[in-house]
Amino acid sequence: MVSRLGNDMSRLQRYLNEEWIKVYRKKFEILENPSKKEIREIAGNNEVRFSADKSTKTLYVWDEGEAIHNDVWNKFIGKGRDFDSTSFKEFIHGMAEFKRGKWMMISSDEFDNQAFDTRAQFDKLSKDFKWVNKYINIDDFLENELNYVEEYET
Repeated sequence: MVSRLGNDMSRLQRYLNEEWIKVYRKKFEILENPSKKEIREIAGNNEVRFSADKSTKTLYVWDEGEAIHNDVWNKFIGKGRDFDSTSFKEFIHGMAEFKRGKWMMISSDEFDNQAFDTRAQFDKLSKDFKWVNKYINIDDFLENELNYVEEYET
């Protein structure tokens, strides 16, 4: 079920809950733009998966052990678009871990494959997704990816 701040059960939440029961035969939450406290409450092993949608500035977060990005995307977020055709320029899919008192992005399969190869592309991506840092720090991860590209790809 997708949760907004507060405990009100919207039609969307009921629909998502029903769909998850059909697909997974279990219930778990997908949080939408959650507080850091809400993220902590659903993180079973101190890690979560997330998808950030640049166009709507919506961050979807769920416990990392409950479902993979592809399934969440195809069932709820993607709106008919194929997961494999999504662009990191429009979406960031990743995993985050709670460490040093904050949520930190720790991995993303899409960044394993040339998400950017210049400082200008990195700066644009970082600027476009700056809003995600309110929930999960992605800057350190992106900077490490850029350093890798600059060091090993040039």
